[in-house]
Amino acid sequence: MVVLRRLLCFVLLCCWSGAWAQTTVSGFSPEGQVRRVRQAVARFSQPMVAFGDLRAETPFDVACAVPGSGRWVDAQTWSYDFERDLPGATSCRFTLKAGVRDLAGQPLAGAQAFTVATGGPAVLETLPHEGASGIDEKQAFVLALSAPASADSILKQAWCRADGASDKIGVTLVQGAQREQVLRTDRWFVRQVVVADRGKEDIGPYTDAQLRADDKAGRLARIVVLQCRRTLPSNAEVALVWGAGVAAPNGIATAEDQTLSFKTRADFTARFNCEKVNARSQCIPFQPMRVDFSAPVRAADAARVYLEGPGGKRWPARIDKEGGRTPDFVGQASVPGPFPEQARFTLHLPADLRDDAGRSLVNAGRFPLAVRTGEQPPLVKFAAPFGIIEANGDRLLPVTVRNVEAQLAGRMHTTNGIAMRLDASRTADVLTWLRKVAGPHGGLNPGQPEGDQLKVSIFKGAKADALQRFTLPKPLGRRAFEVIGIPLRQPGFYAVELESPRLGAALDPKRRTAYVRSAALVTNLAAHFKLGAQSSLVWVTSLDKGQPVAGARVEVRDCGARLLWTGTTDAAGIARIRQALPHARCKEGDIYVVTAARGDDFTFTLSDWQQGIEAWRFNLPTGSRDEDSRIVATVFDRTLLRAGETVHMKHYLRRRTQQGFAFVRAKDPAPKEVRDWRAQELGTDKTALPARGFLVHQGSGEKVEFSLRWDANGSAEGEWAIPAEAKLGVYDVLIGGQVAGDFRVEQFRVPTMKAQLAGPKHPAVAPQAVTLDAQVSYLSGGPAGLAPVKLRSVVQDTGVQFADYDEFALGAGDVREGVVDQGSEGEEEAESEGTPGQEVARTQSLQLDRAGGARIVVDKLPAIERPKSLLAELSYQDANGETLTVSTRVPLWPSAYVVGIKPDGWLLRRDALKFQTVVLDVAGKPVANVPVTVDLLKRATYSHRRRLVGGFYAYEHSAEIKRISEACSGTTDARGLLLCDVKAPVDGDLILRARATDPQQRVAATHREVYVAGDEEQWFANADHDRIDLLPAQKRYEPGEQARFQVRSPFRRATVLVTVEREGILDTYVRRLSGRDQTISIPVKASYAPNVFVSALVVRGRVAGVQPTALVDLGKPAYKLGIAPLRVGWKGHELKVDVAADKPVYRVRERAQVTIRVRDPDGTRPAAGTEVAVAAVDAGLLELMPNTSWNLLETMMHERSLQVETSTAQMQVVGKRHFGRKAFPHGGGGGRGAGRELFETLLLWKGKVVLDANGEAKVDVPLNDSLTSFRIVAVASSGAGRFGTGGTDIRTSQDLMLVSGLPPQVREGDRLRAGFTLRNASDRQLAIRLDAGVTADGGKAQALPRQDIVLAPGESREAGWDYAVPAGASRLQWDVAAAGEGASDRMRVTQQVNVAVPVRTLQATLVQIDGTKTMPVERPADALPGRGGIRTTLQARLGSDLPGVRDYMTAYPYTCFEQRTSRAVALQDKAMWDTVVATLPSHLDGDGLVKYFAPMDQGSDVLTAYVLSVTHEAGYAIPDELRGRMEAGLAAFVEGKIVRGSGRATGELAVRKLAALEALSRDTEVQPAMLDSIEVQPNLWPTSAVIDWYLILKRTPALPQRDQRLAHAGQILRARLNLQGTTMGFSTERADGWWWLMTSVDANANRLLLATLDDPAWKVDAGRLARGALGRQQHGHWDTTTANAWGTVALERFSETYEREPVTGSANLVVTGADAKPVSWTGTVPATVLQAWPQGRGTLTMRQLGSGKPWATVQSLAAVPLKAPLSSGYRIARTVTPVEQKVKGTWSRGDVYRVHLDIDAQSDMTWVVVDDPIPAGASVLGSGLGRDSQIATAGERRTGWTWPAFEERLHTGYRAYYEWVPKGRFTVEYTVRLNNEGRFALPTTRVEAMYAPEMFGEVPNAGMTVQ
Repeated sequence: MVVLRRLLCFVLLCCWSGAWAQTTVSGFSPEGQVRRVRQAVARFSQPMVAFGDLRAETPFDVACAVPGSGRWVDAQTWSYDFERDLPGATSCRFTLKAGVRDLAGQPLAGAQAFTVATGGPAVLETLPHEGASGIDEKQAFVLALSAPASADSILKQAWCRADGASDKIGVTLVQGAQREQVLRTDRWFVRQVVVADRGKEDIGPYTDAQLRADDKAGRLARIVVLQCRRTLPSNAEVALVWGAGVAAPNGIATAEDQTLSFKTRADFTARFNCEKVNARSQCIPFQPMRVDFSAPVRAADAARVYLEGPGGKRWPARIDKEGGRTPDFVGQASVPGPFPEQARFTLHLPADLRDDAGRSLVNAGRFPLAVRTGEQPPLVKFAAPFGIIEANGDRLLPVTVRNVEAQLAGRMHTTNGIAMRLDASRTADVLTWLRKVAGPHGGLNPGQPEGDQLKVSIFKGAKADALQRFTLPKPLGRRAFEVIGIPLRQPGFYAVELESPRLGAALDPKRRTAYVRSAALVTNLAAHFKLGAQSSLVWVTSLDKGQPVAGARVEVRDCGARLLWTGTTDAAGIARIRQALPHARCKEGDIYVVTAARGDDFTFTLSDWQQGIEAWRFNLPTGSRDEDSRIVATVFDRTLLRAGETVHMKHYLRRRTQQGFAFVRAKDPAPKEVRDWRAQELGTDKTALPARGFLVHQGSGEKVEFSLRWDANGSAEGEWAIPAEAKLGVYDVLIGGQVAGDFRVEQFRVPTMKAQLAGPKHPAVAPQAVTLDAQVSYLSGGPAGLAPVKLRSVVQDTGVQFADYDEFALGAGDVREGVVDQGSEGEEEAESEGTPGQEVARTQSLQLDRAGGARIVVDKLPAIERPKSLLAELSYQDANGETLTVSTRVPLWPSAYVVGIKPDGWLLRRDALKFQTVVLDVAGKPVANVPVTVDLLKRATYSHRRRLVGGFYAYEHSAEIKRISEACSGTTDARGLLLCDVKAPVDGDLILRARATDPQQRVAATHREVYVAGDEEQWFANADHDRIDLLPAQKRYEPGEQARFQVRSPFRRATVLVTVEREGILDTYVRRLSGRDQTISIPVKASYAPNVFVSALVVRGRVAGVQPTALVDLGKPAYKLGIAPLRVGWKGHELKVDVAADKPVYRVRERAQVTIRVRDPDGTRPAAGTEVAVAAVDAGLLELMPNTSWNLLETMMHERSLQVETSTAQMQVVGKRHFGRKAFPHGGGGGRGAGRELFETLLLWKGKVVLDANGEAKVDVPLNDSLTSFRIVAVASSGAGRFGTGGTDIRTSQDLMLVSGLPPQVREGDRLRAGFTLRNASDRQLAIRLDAGVTADGGKAQALPRQDIVLAPGESREAGWDYAVPAGASRLQWDVAAAGEGASDRMRVTQQVNVAVPVRTLQATLVQIDGTKTMPVERPADALPGRGGIRTTLQARLGSDLPGVRDYMTAYPYTCFEQRTSRAVALQDKAMWDTVVATLPSHLDGDGLVKYFAPMDQGSDVLTAYVLSVTHEAGYAIPDELRGRMEAGLAAFVEGKIVRGSGRATGELAVRKLAALEALSRDTEVQPAMLDSIEVQPNLWPTSAVIDWYLILKRTPALPQRDQRLAHAGQILRARLNLQGTTMGFSTERADGWWWLMTSVDANANRLLLATLDDPAWKVDAGRLARGALGRQQHGHWDTTTANAWGTVALERFSETYEREPVTGSANLVVTGADAKPVSWTGTVPATVLQAWPQGRGTLTMRQLGSGKPWATVQSLAAVPLKAPLSSGYRIARTVTPVEQKVKGTWSRGDVYRVHLDIDAQSDMTWVVVDDPIPAGASVLGSGLGRDSQIATAGERRTGWTWPAFEERLHTGYRAYYEWVPKGRFTVEYTVRLNNEGRFALPTTRVEAMYAPEMFGEVPNAGMTVQ
């Protein structure tokens, strides 16, 4: 019995055990109603399939309107990717297939069906936007819905609500023409709906026609326009309620109300406004009076407003113009003054005044309105806050006064003043008083006192005996408006203050005395300061005569009064400072104080006294004084190389000096500035001699570091063996923070032929035809006779540029006058296909003559009105097998002249419209004595507004160009210039049009748009008025010549300081100018090369006999400044380098003896130590890319910048005034065998060859097997500043030549025509026997059929064999021999063979090895055996130490409270946080909210919530009292007791309140009442808010429906994530970038990881979430400071949770198959292990044999011949379109096609690669290398929100690498030329996430046959 009982128990236990272990769907997401769904994921409790093939059988039947595809993520996880985001009102049902079983063959238990629904049609966006105020009472609402909604349900369930109305207000739909009109008002809104549905951004404008077409096609069905049925009350809170029950046509309805809040506009009112001194006073008489309307009124009605005053006089209203015209509607009418004082007026409005909606004024009864003017307001205003008073004058400081105290004893208060004089030696005191006068924020440059500055005396606390008191009488009485003078008796500095109780009473309600201050310097000296990087100077002149002052003591101090330099002026008044000045650092900035004294007189200048004459205003290249003076240049052996080759480099380092160049020595100071931003990341040098350099790949940013050893000659050598796997593209050489040079790594064939295409010898002026000369020859010598070629040509628009005329608008053409209708607002002109301004290309096929030449005529050219160009391309078949292209561009001119215009600056004044016109010939040389006429035209834009239904408006625009008048006319001078200085009759946007006629009466025209400031903008334009033109007679001079300049000075007589400037002051001259001679000349020196800047500082003393007025003194001492750039020849720096070979022609493998001879510029021997770098390179390589690095002198002679700034005290001269009454009131203001096989492009590189005493060297150059030309170049350097380059060409030749035309790479299964060119270079006929053999991977050679060929003298012929590439081969070696009649050649060529079906990643998963993990594995059934396997990558941690975040946040420069908090958290710097929190009290406002900056008035709820949350997570304490205030503030905000921004209940406000509640939930329990003001609709919230909601619910169990809501929030979050095998990331980039609320997708990813760490439901995905967050980094950090703070905390917490125990010991990986033979690996972590596929189904077992829990990324690698498209994150559509096709429908050699790829990304991802194959031998055009085609690639278009970081044009295909690809669609286009005949296999097109390769898309490609 006991035995029986035990047996029964055992049976039952087994049954229970089996039932318990039965497989179920353990999780399905999303479930229920969730928006933004792109993926559904099912997780099973036990393995359902073996890991290895994502295409295993689908377990579900899917019923859904949106198609998709399923895939297995791993053995237990299946995902279904929808083709697009599920729209609203969609329900998809997933039902387990009948009979579905798990991997063990057991049926599934549990739930069998699951539903994904997106809910009814919700409102996504609105017009007007939710929360808008000022909406129309009859507003029409444009709603973008998540799905179309039925009209009946809208009318039944949608309604309006308004304050004051208790009932629901129904809605009506706006349809038909009215609906279209409304939609046309915001096409962008409509377009975004269309784009969202299509998932693709279109290029070009969205026109009315497109809108109508989309509407007709039903693509706008999601847009609803409706109105409330009743007029809404004015100025009321209203809401549009999108009620529960609004249904889509399929019946799916909304489940809850959605409320959209708005506020209607106020009633139509008019409000009077005028300027007053204070609230108690009346209107200021000289200021305008205004009427402000609460709604727009017609401008014509507003113009009827008038003011009636004493005696019935009327003042009419003036309507301000916009863009030079009166608008249709305005919101204000202004009545300009001045008006009588203390007078009564009545303001009259039109009786029938109505707004744009037809509403009448509600306050019309207040009008006419009585208004009054008061007396003129009190005024005390100095002529300048600081000024210089001439000592040789009346020494009076002008002050303008009005209506203040008069000196009337006993009857009025006296205006008292205090003045203080300082001694000349007391610079520190001068600076102290300047700061006092300037006030707390003025620095050293006082402004007019205002606000609190008027309340406190600057003399407060000063000793009474140090002050002088005076009384200032007002001769004309208290109320008079007059200028009076304060006598300043002695030379010196004065601080002056006037006090006025009356002015104070007018400005201050407390009637405090007002203190008005100024500072003055009484002197007859003016100091002018030129501050340079390496030298400076001070020039002292007299104010009265403008003459130099000799013997003046000069001191230069910093702004802290510390003495930096002292000296004395010479006879020319110049004190030269021959060294660099140390920086003057103080709180005001880098400011110097220059003082000059002679006798008892002294003056001073501040280095920032340069307003209006700053260097940048002259449009010159300027540099700071800290600019790196070093120049680094790298000379390369080649600048075009292949991967696997070695690039050799020689680096040259010099310092630019005033004398030219100098060597950089170790003792020199390190530079303070770096030129390249990447140097900040790589680290800057601590010494002047860089110890290391970097090779940086453009696009990817990958870098290679190399060391530098500088020799005594300032050079260093280096080389880099380019890895075979190196990325293609451009590599910058970065040394010393600057780019020293660059080179390219590419895949290419070296040309064997040279082609030239030349345009006509004479300019093509108004041509009807153009003749071109073509020549094609072999690089080894001899013409390509009778070769077929093809010429393509096209006329294109082109810009005109000539050296020395960069600033001129040249050849811009004429302007068409008249009216142009610009359509309605938002509508743009559609772009045409192809390149703008380009005709259709013409093609001519022809054959070269026996000499390899041809003369080609391109006729029937179109007539042109402005310069264009003819782009011509000659295509020919190179013997290397490629079709190559050579091009030329022929300028086409409408006239023999080219006219240009250059305005004098970017902002011109109406009273001084200055510009230059130039006439050049078509070679860019000036033409003299040509009549030129310049017209002035004005562009006027007209906008007309038309009211539509429901508060929307339509705007119609037109533009008119109208000639105003002739601006200038005349004849050009010897420089081809016509200088114009005229007055403009109008202001605004104007057009200058210049026209000239050539001798054949052909018109040349150009135009330039300028902006001319009007009278009201003169304050802005006047900043430029002290600049003058300094015009050089020519733009370039040679050393030893005299440079002449015309000084366009307005002074009849003046003294001019002429300085030659660059790094500092190179030379100085003092000249006198007179009315008769306004020219200067200076000698040009060799040290000026390559360029200098000549400055002319013109000073004039006081002009006798010119009387001042009350406002201006035209005779006062004045100055002007002109600066002209000058280019200087550099022959003095150029070494003459001769390179000669012992003979011109060689045989292969001979040695060329080369002699190099170098001479100095004067022909003498160079200095000892002169050296050369020698390179010998295949000339064919240079045909693809010339090596410009060899031009060392040109590199060293790049243009230098101006590093000198000019400041002058003369700009501070106040001048005299006419003292007394003012006339009117005014306000202030790159093993030998028997055959040729050595074809390297580099023959020789010797980086350092030292010349002998004769300046000569001999070098042997070993030749290789190439039959071509070679370029031998020597780059010489001597001393610090002499460089030169010389070269010679040699060639190799023989009578019989073989040239391979084989493709460099082929694929298995390709059947190609293996072509070789035989060339008879002899002068006799040759009968040739041609033999060939092919060896695959070193095996047995396969002989090919022999061919017999007869070649005439000079003949070339292509021969070949049809060959099928064997499967399994990796390399083919061709051995081809040709022999006959004493001539022979033999060559060996190796071809790489690529697989037709590559191994690629099909699946990947991420697991943490906790003990033992097992995984069923199996090779895909259709995978090719013996290839691929299981790759396991082991790593100890996923979360790194985040060095990129640390570097980024350490260098982060900005300092608001959020940024400082984020830095402290991201850097994990507790001490920094203590410093930050110490400032928290000053950052809290009265409500307890944190302010971004302490001076701000109000704090931010968003910032407060962030600070509380992030510091809590980081473990940083906030004092309890401060935390309490912050929490109280947030609570009050949530409850609506305090308001920030709009308090209207919008979706944004709900998001902000949720952030506040999340912060509060950390320390306090959220009460249910706190949710009352939040409409809980998480499906409509951004992800940041859903995370907040999820956290609130987690922490607050007591909330209603908490568990249900928490589960729903989790489902929403999962719905917005995209699951791949090793990563999870958000697919909601565009919708979640709420940057104004301090959120981003990066921050969301980090916060979600943090929020879910303790949630068991998320544990299986924790590693994926961490990888997803890390994968969002760019350049090693996240996008924002907040994201970096959250990321640091999240990754640290993740490591604490999952990676706390260190990984030690070994890991063990065992793969066991059906044969039960285990394959084991044991090793340490980290490691990457590839194990072969097991036989049949097997198991992967992973064990950690030591401590810790390493992470394992397991990948399935297999070669699968794809038969159908495959999507695992990306979908691809590929189309091929012929561009040029010889025979329609058939591909031929030389044809060109374009590939178009449409790619749909399922989620956002960093670093994505697009890989598309091309046939063997074909080439991808567009590389930019020589022999490419511009015409063939014209018209390539790409769309989308992403752009390649870099591209690779491979022999096998095209690759584009994207640093960031957002979710959505983008397109790629590229162009291919077919070069070889055959039938070629094409692998799949693949898009792959580089660091998560299981996220990919593939499409199979059919093979291609080329005939």
